[in-house]
Amino acid sequence: MKILFVCTGNICRSPMAEVIFSHICKREKRKDITVKSAGTNAEVGEDMTKEAKIALIDNGFKMPKKRHRATQFTGNMFEEFNHIICLNNGLFGKNIHQLYIEDPYQRGLNAYYEVAIKLKEALNNLYQELFDK
Repeated sequence: MKILFVCTGNICRSPMAEVIFSHICKREKRKDITVKSAGTNAEVGEDMTKEAKIALIDNGFKMPKKRHRATQFTGNMFEEFNHIICLNNGLFGKNIHQLYIEDPYQRGLNAYYEVAIKLKEALNNLYQELFDK
């Protein structure tokens, strides 16, 4: 099973969602799920913002050993991933789930904390929706 989180730049929301959902999968002992992220207008190669990292760490999430590198969303990803979770408006298709989360970019650390809290709740619910049927 392959899951992709998509936002605009792939430096805030979608990499945060990738870390959080990976944590949920690890907690649930699901080694059969691959989690990635991409952006519709990605800042290709960039790391996630320092505020995103701080918000994740302060909410109890361990950062991956491998540095995040922003990736551009491509049409091939519709076929490559079983589920695509769009965190902004703009992607539509048979395997697309809409989960609108406001972009915290350049809005200060508190906005990132809010996103982390919203993602944690929403992604726990999404996990149950997808896998606890």
